[in-house]
Amino acid sequence: RLLVGSSREFSGWGAQPDAAIVSSIMSRAKAFLPALAHVADPSGDRVRVGLRPFATGGLPLIGQVPGAPGIVVAAGHEGSGLALGPATAQ
Repeated sequence: RLLVGSSREFSGWGAQPDAAIVSSIMSRAKAFLPALAHVADPSGDRVRVGLRPFATGGLPLIGQVPGAPGIVVAAGHEGSGLALGPATAQ
């Protein structure tokens, strides 16, 4: 099995894959991995779509939750959550 991706598309809450984007991702993958040349573009349940929420203004929401002592929120990093998580934690 091979996982190939990804893309960023600011399109609201829609979670339907876009065939043109899937095709573009596969074309790029085949350029890097010529052995994939015979692989057809995936479709249906072979394509995953995930939403990457971000906060209004583009900055993540970080801070204490009012009225909930000891609870902190750190959300809305969009697709950079994994990369920015350690800096957010500090």
